[in-house]
Amino acid sequence: MGVLENAIPGQEVGVTLRILADGAWGVHSTTDIASLPEQIESTVRLAKAVAKRRSSSDKPVQLAESSNFPR
Repeated sequence: MGVLENAIPGQEVGVTLRILADGAWGVHSTTDIASLPEQIESTVRLAKAVAKRRSSSDKPVQLAESSNFPR
């Protein structure tokens, strides 16, 4: 097992995208905030590609109603 020799404290801004499209999830994490619009588009494409590969016996993902939020 290795030994930690040096640690540099730091902070970085990032985002995790979770996109539900056509009943499947696309997930992507990044620290490249400047390219966020393109990454959103590619994550939507990913979710749609996952949906196309879904078995006919698998149900599409759906979001459940939540009683925690006022209507």
